[in-house]
Amino acid sequence: MGVVEIVPKSGLFDYTSKYTKGLTEYLAPAPVPIDVEIQAKQAAEAAFQACGCRDYARMDFMLSEKERIIFPRNQHAARHERDQLAAMSARCAGLDFTMLVRELVAPALERFKAATLAHA
Repeated sequence: MGVVEIVPKSGLFDYTSKYTKGLTEYLAPAPVPIDVEIQAKQAAEAAFQACGCRDYARMDFMLSEKERIIFPRNQHAARHERDQLAAMSARCAGLDFTMLVRELVAPALERFKAATLAHA
């Protein structure tokens, strides 16, 4: 999906910045060079595969001029519309929250149908 940039007004994305309305700006899509966006998406996909994820996980990064740091995956993201990062990322790809949830559930439904038919 899309890349979202988190810009805390204090310069530090801490608990207060995250949960106090107005202390953090979210830029979606992130105003990053296309090569940075591509690298982030490729790294996210590689981490997704390496971790053995299935269907969906949100990968969070910290980027600086010198390094790229990936944080542990967030495979429980998008459980509710309040997960604004997943919703913002989806909107960058043209998906509203309902469409995102449908996309997340579809592979599980297909596995369920296949398993049900296999045992019938």
